[in-house]
Amino acid sequence: MSDFLTLRQINHDFRRLSSAFLRTRESDGLAYVKRLYNFINQEQHVKKCIDSICSSSDYNCNDLIIEDGYSGQKLIIPDNEADHIKAMYDLLNSLALQEPPIYLAGFSRSFDSSNMDSDRAIQSFLDKAFKPLIHYIIGSLSKEMMALEEHIPTMQFNQNIGKLIGTANTGQNVISVNYSIQSSDLSDILNLLSTFRIEIESSLVDNEEKEFVLDDLAQVEEQVKSNTLDQIRTKKAINGIKKFIESLTTKVVANVVVANGQTLIATGSELLNRLRQIISCA
Repeated sequence: MSDFLTLRQINHDFRRLSSAFLRTRESDGLAYVKRLYNFINQEQHVKKCIDSICSSSDYNCNDLIIEDGYSGQKLIIPDNEADHIKAMYDLLNSLALQEPPIYLAGFSRSFDSSNMDSDRAIQSFLDKAFKPLIHYIIGSLSKEMMALEEHIPTMQFNQNIGKLIGTANTGQNVISVNYSIQSSDLSDILNLLSTFRIEIESSLVDNEEKEFVLDDLAQVEEQVKSNTLDQIRTKKAINGIKKFIESLTTKVVANVVVANGQTLIATGSELLNRLRQIISCA
């Protein structure tokens, strides 16, 4: 169980750091680039997953970037995943360790000469160059957590929990319920989850808030599709969605401009209402 909790904390810390990294501004210099580089190399679980895939590739990082007569430089994405991961990892190392330090805004603008806003140029470059690496690491950590979850000891007893009647499984800090949702209810919830996710992804909501609520939506979707509802994980994810909607509502009431804010609030509120109808922890 301790390994599972350690991985969960690493996953949480990495998500927060990578979100800040992708929102780097010119005034931040290379601070978040170096922090991400250090995190990947110092966290044993993260470094292991990177070393594992990179060991099968001899790709040269210099082949990732080529000169472009129109915009200055452009990224050439390798077809092979291992080559791509190695190229991104090596490029991150180069940016973090290069002496003298690189001017990130100038380097980023060389990939899009039309974007003269330094902050946007940096964020656009980091997103294109490193987001697949971030997703790969998050995915690898999640797979490890799922494997460990299967070995968490449980004991079983029959119990009624709120509106759900079935078998409750309790492990170390884990409470789950074997239950079933009517197909019509499940279809409604999955459609709302999909709609809400698309609306969030296309919105101009703060990137960090967006990453967190999308993760919460993924957790809820995983749980409602499962025959075993983890009460603690589900409640935590639903609370995250609630906080997101409350924060968004506060901004809209205060006349802060949020693109499709009213639509997000309406869809999110409808989703929460449907969840409350069938899940007691909602």
